[in-house]
Amino acid sequence: MNIEQFTPVVVPLEQVSDLWEENDVVIFIVDMTDYPSPDANYLNETEKVYLDTLKTDHFRNRYITSRIVLKSLSGYLKKRSWSDMVTYKDEKGRVHVCDHTDLNVCISYS
Repeated sequence: MNIEQFTPVVVPLEQVSDLWEENDVVIFIVDMTDYPSPDANYLNETEKVYLDTLKTDHFRNRYITSRIVLKSLSGYLKKRSWSDMVTYKDEKGRVHVCDHTDLNVCISYS
């Protein structure tokens, strides 16, 4: 295993599908300061219901940003509009993209 595989780099969106094909796992680190104040209009109704349960702006912004990034990446990989992508949590709290069981998602916040 090569240590360069664990070194963060900025990757253009056009290279994401190549990375996905070449690797079992691709980790994306999102810097919240790179995004303007997130807009809940990008969420679907199911996501908005969960958003309403979050108590602070910090958690709400983090949730919206993670879903926007996830929808953008999965939409790009599946050659569909990001707005067609729907995320949901299963009974164990795992995040999934509807109708795309081949996309396994793990979201971690720090």
